[in-house]
Amino acid sequence: MNKILLIIIISFGIFNEQNIFGQSRTIDSLNISLLQAKNDTARVKTIILLGEEYVDKFDTALSIFDKGLEIIEKTISSAKGKTLKTLLRLQAEIYNDKAYLYNHNGNIEKAIEFNLKSLKIREEINDKLGISISINNLGYIYIKTGNTKKAIDYYERSLKISNDLKDKKKIIATLINLAHAKTINGETSAALDYYREALMIVDLTNQKYEKATILINIGLIYSNQKQFYESLEYYKKAIVICEEYKLKRLLASAKSNMGKVLIEQGKYLEALDCLFEALKIVEEINEKEVLLMININIGSAYQFLGNLKLAFEYYQTSLKKSDLSKNKIVYISALTKMAEIYLKQDSLVKAEEFSKKALITAKELGYAIEIQNAANLLKDIYEKQRKPEEALQMFKLFTQMKDSLSNEELKKLTIKKQMQYEYEKLKLIHKAESDNQELIYKNQIFQNQLKFEYDRKQRFIESEREKRNIEYAENLKRMRLNADYNKKKAAIQMEIKIKETQHNSQVNQQRIVIYSVIFILIILLISSIFIYNRWRIAKKQKAIIEKQKVIVEDKNREITQSIKYALRIQTAIIPPQKIVKQYLENSFILYKPKDIVAGDFYWMDSAKLEQNGEEVILFAACDCTGHGVPGAMVSVVCHNALNRAVREFGLTQPAAILDKTAEIVLENFSKSEEEIQDGMDISICALNTKTRLLEWAGANNPLWFIHNGILIENKADKQCIGHNDNVKPFTNHKFKLESNTNIYLFSDGFADQFGGQPERKLTKNRFKELLVSIQHLPIQQQATELDNFITNYKQDIEQTDDILVIGVRV
Repeated sequence: MNKILLIIIISFGIFNEQNIFGQSRTIDSLNISLLQAKNDTARVKTIILLGEEYVDKFDTALSIFDKGLEIIEKTISSAKGKTLKTLLRLQAEIYNDKAYLYNHNGNIEKAIEFNLKSLKIREEINDKLGISISINNLGYIYIKTGNTKKAIDYYERSLKISNDLKDKKKIIATLINLAHAKTINGETSAALDYYREALMIVDLTNQKYEKATILINIGLIYSNQKQFYESLEYYKKAIVICEEYKLKRLLASAKSNMGKVLIEQGKYLEALDCLFEALKIVEEINEKEVLLMININIGSAYQFLGNLKLAFEYYQTSLKKSDLSKNKIVYISALTKMAEIYLKQDSLVKAEEFSKKALITAKELGYAIEIQNAANLLKDIYEKQRKPEEALQMFKLFTQMKDSLSNEELKKLTIKKQMQYEYEKLKLIHKAESDNQELIYKNQIFQNQLKFEYDRKQRFIESEREKRNIEYAENLKRMRLNADYNKKKAAIQMEIKIKETQHNSQVNQQRIVIYSVIFILIILLISSIFIYNRWRIAKKQKAIIEKQKVIVEDKNREITQSIKYALRIQTAIIPPQKIVKQYLENSFILYKPKDIVAGDFYWMDSAKLEQNGEEVILFAACDCTGHGVPGAMVSVVCHNALNRAVREFGLTQPAAILDKTAEIVLENFSKSEEEIQDGMDISICALNTKTRLLEWAGANNPLWFIHNGILIENKADKQCIGHNDNVKPFTNHKFKLESNTNIYLFSDGFADQFGGQPERKLTKNRFKELLVSIQHLPIQQQATELDNFITNYKQDIEQTDDILVIGVRV
């Protein structure tokens, strides 16, 4: 889905240095040159330069180029030799420029028509550099329209010409374009080979723009293959080059792609930082194509963070703009992403509508990955709609696309190996045929030599032959008689041995069968005794277990009832939400105990100051040792101590309240015969709502302010309320708060929660980033966002600890 971010180095343009749009020529000077031109050739050259100055004004530029063609058509009929060739080259150049105008204006058919006209003329005059430019431009157009096969054909032709010309810059550009087309076609292994080949040449020529382009595109391939570490390394290398040489367009692409990888790794807030940096750059340079995909990636980050409304807005923007710009890749991506949100919201009709549009467009363009994604989404939708036949059809299509992507490169490698094998076989056949002819020749000579020797010796042995034949016949007869005798004797001895062996084998088999039966009977007897004993023991154990089960169930019921009653007691000491709203109207409390009862609790009270009689609101986030029943028991002791410090001793200063609370808690715990190490971490505030004067003290737990998007952390004293080796008075802090400042008190449960992909602890730093990201929301809605976030983050993982977060807007 990220193919659009692969950067084409020859973005539909003119390749020779004399013909690049956007050079710093003034229109006035070109008009003067046009008036001073001495002949038609000079006049046409000036017209081409003038037309390129008006490239962003379609009608004006087109009119200027047509004027140049009129001059050529009037002059070309009488031109000869070198002049004729120059005019034809200029005519091809104008056709090339017109093709650029039509492509830039969205008229693809006209762009192809004029590029083909330009190519035809350049082939006629054998202008190899011009031919390469035309076929590269055609390749770019076919990539844009989705015809990657045709684009690859054009780029391969261009690479051959570039190698013939030994033009390193042009070889690099064509290798990058070819790798880009191969990537879109799903041939990632071939694409990486082309990129690495280009990278070796780039290092020799010191071309920084091209090097950054290659690094970004290799990073994107590794990202699509889920090799995120390698992908990030390539993006980081590209960013260093882009920042050093101020390559803004490539910097935006690298940042955007890095944001996409961070999303895949579950680092959504880091991803948003990268993506908004990229968005700022592309808006500055008005790079519309990259802007579309950045919107898609920002939408993905918000979707994973659970903010479906913002995600939908970014997807919808990309959908509208990509449809207008005919950018099919982004169009398909936006459709698929919006369908995912509709599916998550159970809007199945809308989800089906958008998924079908994505599938139809992907099929028209032949994009295997996009077909696979859309088919998989439709499968899930049809399963929810209880349409098994349609779901099966989409599953088959998904599997087909998956197999085709994984087997494509294997097939191509097999074909290559087969062709190599056939070539080697032909070489061996030709060599064998050659060797065979030589062997026949040598054999013929050898046969002639043997025949000569035979004829020569034959004359000397004619008289001895008959005598030797008679002796040979007698000896052969005796040998046959002896052989028959020995054969019959050996057969009799073999028969005797076979019978003895068969008899011994039968005796051994009978002995083995008898021993086996006896052994099996013994085993069965032992097994029967063992099984009977196990059955008796199991029967007794079952009766005991059933009795114990009844006892355990009764005890469990009693314990559960006791814990629920403890919850009623704990609930009674915690102020209800309506009381909290009376004291602090703009506030929220997110309270999620891990068990039925909790060690965390929030506390609130009010008091009048002695010096001026003004009222202050006292509130605190408290985290007692442990959770469940032990934590709840400690929380009751600590809650009572806080109440006594304020109501019995009349204290209003937070540090004084903590000192007195610690004294009361230690006094209560000292009554036990055993030393109690339990205690409480707390962050306590005294707020004068009229003067916005805040006093605060903390035991291990900090206080956070956020104003204008900036978070300030106030660190607590490193001691708890309870047993401490070195007890010190708590520090009292005073703050004069500005309007619209948010105050946050909390226990460590939120930041210590495990979850995400891969599974890890949330941490305080990520908690800070989350709070800063929701500052634009009303204070009550922030609680909902925090609750949704922690629920989505932990998913099926058990809650680690009690969670308590208090937010107050002053």
